[in-house]
Amino acid sequence: MSNTDPTLELLLLGGLVAYIGYTYWRLIGTKTQGDHPSPGHLIHLSTQDSHELGNKPSLHEINVEGKGFYVLEKNIPGFNTHHFLNGVNAAFKMIVEAFARGDRKILKPLLSAPIFKDFCNGIAERKKNGETLETTVTHINKVTCVHATITGGIAQCQLQILSSQLNKLTKADGTIEETSADNYDSKVDVWTFEKALDDESPNWTLIAVSAAAD
Repeated sequence: MSNTDPTLELLLLGGLVAYIGYTYWRLIGTKTQGDHPSPGHLIHLSTQDSHELGNKPSLHEINVEGKGFYVLEKNIPGFNTHHFLNGVNAAFKMIVEAFARGDRKILKPLLSAPIFKDFCNGIAERKKNGETLETTVTHINKVTCVHATITGGIAQCQLQILSSQLNKLTKADGTIEETSADNYDSKVDVWTFEKALDDESPNWTLIAVSAAAD
């Protein structure tokens, strides 16, 4: 979901769909309160066994890049693509829907400071315009590793995420723009996650969002 710009009308969709406010149409949606995890914890995008964490070698001299999860699998002790993708799916839904609700408490621990600021700007712009946004991520159809790098002890993974969503934007004058259950929005977003390899937690942080190139 974006360059933090009107492409967030999904990620920043309307807001990110109208801004990355509207680029974040992809980031829009609703979620029941019971589905919200503690806002004080990042999404676990991968898991590592404790014995692997204790014995992992120094990775600060590794300098690799490529397309595909194999880059991370071959060079990060304990990296598990299946667990990572489960975390990505959960994070995507949570962030997109929290953005739509304007839930900053949920967003803050999941995003880097610059991205959090962009999302907050999108939320504020939507409020200023008297608009409300509702999004339900109905399905994540495909997640592809577009580019992965490990350098200076930092791993980054750029993902292209194809999702199906129901979006409803209510404007200040009461006009409603929405998708129907028979005609889902198909959204393609590019998100980049980052992790310091000397951090023993399994958490990755969202550091960039943009719309996929046409």
